[in-house]
Amino acid sequence: MDFVVGLVPENVMEAAYPGSGRVVARFRDHQVIAGELYALSPRMIRMQATLIGNLNQRRRKINRQKKNISLGPMLKLISRKPRSWGLLAKYGLGLATLADGERAWGRPLASESRV
Repeated sequence: MDFVVGLVPENVMEAAYPGSGRVVARFRDHQVIAGELYALSPRMIRMQATLIGNLNQRRRKINRQKKNISLGPMLKLISRKPRSWGLLAKYGLGLATLADGERAWGRPLASESRV
């Protein structure tokens, strides 16, 4: 596995931090919030060093409150691969599953992902 992203179910976040206002990724089977835990394999770090640096710089500059950001930057990254456009359409229509999201995220990183 090349990367791991910690996800928190929306209901768990709201129970612990009511009104947190974090951005929620709404999949057909799960509603999740990206946690603050990420892990990358050495291979992924070598392959994607520039992308990782750019994402890290942007990440430091944003306020993660829902009123200030959206899933737009992630969706823009995923849309760079035309093979992901069908999955983006499914997400927009509320038909995508979390497994679809993992596949879409893995494509621009040239990585396989699993639920």
